[in-house]
Amino acid sequence: MKSKIFSNRYVKTELKSQPWIPIFIIIGFMIAFPVTELIYLGRWESSGYTLHQMRILYENLWRDGFVATGMLMTAVAALINGINGFWYLYSGKKIDFYHSLPLNRCQIFCQKFFTGIIFYIFSYIAMAFLTICLGASKSFFSIGLMGSALEMLVFHLLWYALFYFCIVLILCMTGNVLMGILSMGGLLLYGPLLGYLLNGYCIVFYQNYRESYSGIIGAITKYLSPASAAVNFLSQYKKGDNDLLLFAWLFAVAVFVSIAAFFAFEKRQVENVGKALIYRWSEPVIRLMLVIATGLGMGIIIYEMEVGQNRVVWTIAGSVFGMLLIHGLLETFYHFDFRRFFAKKIQFLLSVAFVAFVAFVFGKDLTGYDSYVPSYNRIESVSIDCGELSQYEFYSRIQKGKDGKYIDGGTVGYGNINFQKVKIDEKLYQVLKKIGGEKEQGGIIYNVPVKYHTKSGKDIYRNYRVNSSASRELMELVYRDKGYIDEKYSFLKIDRKYLEYMNLSGEQYDGIAIRETKEFLENLKKDVEEADEKIMMEKPCLMLQYAYEKIPTVEDPDRMIPGENAEFYSGGSVYLYPGFKRTMEFLEKKGYTVSSVREPIKYIDVYYEKEDKENNSVKSIGIRYDDKEQVEQLQSAIMFETLVPSWIEVEESSVYVMQEGREERKYVKLLKESTPDFILEDEKKAKEGYLESNIQ
Repeated sequence: MKSKIFSNRYVKTELKSQPWIPIFIIIGFMIAFPVTELIYLGRWESSGYTLHQMRILYENLWRDGFVATGMLMTAVAALINGINGFWYLYSGKKIDFYHSLPLNRCQIFCQKFFTGIIFYIFSYIAMAFLTICLGASKSFFSIGLMGSALEMLVFHLLWYALFYFCIVLILCMTGNVLMGILSMGGLLLYGPLLGYLLNGYCIVFYQNYRESYSGIIGAITKYLSPASAAVNFLSQYKKGDNDLLLFAWLFAVAVFVSIAAFFAFEKRQVENVGKALIYRWSEPVIRLMLVIATGLGMGIIIYEMEVGQNRVVWTIAGSVFGMLLIHGLLETFYHFDFRRFFAKKIQFLLSVAFVAFVAFVFGKDLTGYDSYVPSYNRIESVSIDCGELSQYEFYSRIQKGKDGKYIDGGTVGYGNINFQKVKIDEKLYQVLKKIGGEKEQGGIIYNVPVKYHTKSGKDIYRNYRVNSSASRELMELVYRDKGYIDEKYSFLKIDRKYLEYMNLSGEQYDGIAIRETKEFLENLKKDVEEADEKIMMEKPCLMLQYAYEKIPTVEDPDRMIPGENAEFYSGGSVYLYPGFKRTMEFLEKKGYTVSSVREPIKYIDVYYEKEDKENNSVKSIGIRYDDKEQVEQLQSAIMFETLVPSWIEVEESSVYVMQEGREERKYVKLLKESTPDFILEDEKKAKEGYLESNIQ
């Protein structure tokens, strides 16, 4: 009998009894592979891509598009085969029929899987072969393409096994259709939702937390659900990194789930059919999982709401109520008896205690997350994103490749996360450790994402919050790395023939074009080569704005322009410092003003902030200073906004300057070191309510 259930005759019998299954799977893979291929080929031809470009796009399609469509169809095939093979477990009569056959449970389990995998593989290989033939007819065939097809087949087979056995496991552990559907939803959604929930706790309670979804939270979010695991596996596969490790991980998880599904099927108690769950031990497990997640979710939602002074009380009450509701509904559903709503009180109290413990751990940082920094000996290197510290600087990290082509390494600047490696030494390590341990900092606060690369290969992410003083201390050490300075001014590597414009902005003008770009760039290159941390920490005197267009780059499927060579645009703005002697002398010689001489000022408006505790708001009080003596004192203390990096300490008040002969005010910063005493006195009066606005 064992040989017969795996014979061609048996497969033919199954095919005749349920022909719609293989037909549906074949049609699905026809859409996933050859139809998708024809759609893309037609689109590329109509868009005017060259044959060379189309070959690159076609190779990428096998690494990207077909993998995604095949993965989706594989999941559908696994769902159909899994439900078709084991749906009878919800019917007592059908179970009796199968148990009357001269087959044991192991043989039935293997036979169901064997039939499903035959339908799947036949459909998959047939449509994949047709896809290769269609590509060959368009002159896109290659030996490497066959390797990609075989690798993709193995990847999809592992994914099929994983998803198939997850479905079988649910069918074997649940006793009715409703519970099966709910369990499938829980399997797909529980991991990501729990990960996002824990991520929310980290955001609320950890000052230095960075949303990287790494470590335990990342593992829960990415791998505790087949759906999220599929997205993550697909992303890794597209990159082509560590394919063997990815396949080994998929294989190990698929084997584990298949063993769990087999034993759940083998030990399944027939007398429990019709109940919510077949195994009684799974009832408290699922209940605790859902009740605890509900308590944590309700707690963080209410904690973040505007609930007045009794914030903690409302949080506890809302969390306990939500847990009680879910606990009672689950118990009622398990036994189909509303009188069981308040049963299992000890389990409910254990859930409440666990949620309270988790909240206490986060609230008091018992894990030491905020202050944790890996030991110096464990750190291989460190990457820092200082884009927010440079304020108005935006620049692309350009790499010069072969054959006169360039690679765009991404934009550094406020709002763009772009880590740059910095040489780590004992001083930089101690500063980072100090910044991570500081909880309260005065003044304007800036975010500094940091990534520690450990020697074990693990990356540890943090998001430090620094003020101007800490920013200066950090940047003085960062700028000791000459490679960091070179990356900041990496646009100097681009050939001048791609230059679109180059402008200067400063206190005297905004966006004046540089005409003598060749000489200017030659001087700037020499200054950048000799620049050190002392020069880079000076007060900037000018802002250089530049743009390069039609820069040739390496061929990338995501950047191709139909019928043209791959190109990209690069623009940005960087500071120019007084220490750039050659550049400053050249600009002065050509008539560009670089000194701090300012036009006459008509008046200066300063806006102070006063906290309105009754209405929980902040009131702005504007004072206009037009007295000549006060204006002169203020003039020596102001610095135009675009020229102020984070490490220069400024007052938090908003300051606007109206210059003689101008129609619009300019926004400026007030330097702390030069702030006149009358400004400090007025600020104090404004906060105490003794000063009213005199600006109409």
